[in-house]
Amino acid sequence: MKRWSQVERLFNQMLGLPPSERKAFLEKACSRDEDLKNEVESLLEYHQRAESFIEIPAMELEARELAREKLEDVSGRQIGPYVLISLIGIGGMASVYRARDKRSDEPVALKLLPRGLTADQYRLRRFNREAKALKRLAHKNIAKFYEAGESNGQNYIAMELVEGRNLEEVVHNDRLSQAQILRIAIQVVEALKSAHAHKIMHRDIKPSNLIIGESGEVTMLDFGLAKALTESGVSSKFDLSLESLTRTGTVVGTVDYMSPEQIRGGEVDHRTDLFAVGVMIYQMSTGRLPFHGKSYGDTIRRILDEPPGRMPRVGSDSSQGDLERIVLTCLRKDPSNRYQSAEELLQDLRIAAGEESDPVEGGSGPWGEGKRKFYWVFAAAVLLTLLVLWIVYSG
Repeated sequence: MKRWSQVERLFNQMLGLPPSERKAFLEKACSRDEDLKNEVESLLEYHQRAESFIEIPAMELEARELAREKLEDVSGRQIGPYVLISLIGIGGMASVYRARDKRSDEPVALKLLPRGLTADQYRLRRFNREAKALKRLAHKNIAKFYEAGESNGQNYIAMELVEGRNLEEVVHNDRLSQAQILRIAIQVVEALKSAHAHKIMHRDIKPSNLIIGESGEVTMLDFGLAKALTESGVSSKFDLSLESLTRTGTVVGTVDYMSPEQIRGGEVDHRTDLFAVGVMIYQMSTGRLPFHGKSYGDTIRRILDEPPGRMPRVGSDSSQGDLERIVLTCLRKDPSNRYQSAEELLQDLRIAAGEESDPVEGGSGPWGEGKRKFYWVFAAAVLLTLLVLWIVYSG
């Protein structure tokens, strides 16, 4: 709380200054504390974006209106080899349609970047980056990529048409059991394990990007914020902090699911995805978000400085405490204190679900240390038993 008091005090002082004087003030006030400076700058940026949120930018408005105009006459329209059937969803970035591949007569989901946005290099890069990320991935819990292309000035991505409800709807309307929560979480982390193995970080894990099928299978969607990791497993500072806030005045990705290092604009890696998984499990378990505040600034403060509230019991299952420990490990502020890999998190989720699982060597999660202690105690007990038997039979 002392740290946040410093941030809040400087933030409020900066708001009282003309914009032209703020940089010099902050440089002087934080001359020996670069992290403090970054936190204040991040909060100021979020504040400025939030204030302008009601001013819908012409570019985003154009995208939404273009998609809405096609609601009446979309059926039968052709994009490359695909024939549109109906609209699935509209976003500020793109629209997704149910379509049919004329070559195979198979159904597909066709994601379109409206013609009015192809001149926007930021959105075009993001759209193309999603296509590149999907092309590198092949996993049963990730929507299959078919192809990407351009037809008459319209960019598209063709991918698997996934039937079901998105997890956001499920969380809002259903009461999930602990077994269901664990089953969903295991599948999400299995998908992330595959993505991370291909040096791809999702960066936007949240319920609305997950589809739950009738039999409970999970499919991960929307790699629009996916970022390739370097060989050292790190994404750049500057690029991520810029993309956390778009020129449209809306947040790319959802603040509630962002990790502390992501908010600060620092270097991030795959452990940012694991933080978001912790937020999502907490939300599935409690029906609320662990750090959600009354404003962007309040939410940021909670993510940076406050622990999440305790999780009420989902049921009478004795492993409820294990689930809470897993969540709290995911949500640790310092990435080095979280799970260090998707595999390590996956192991603990499987144990909590009652599945057999191989131990993760050197694990730092809540089960890692316990496993090592168990093996030492077990080994000591075996040696003691052998010693007693030797004394008895030799005597």
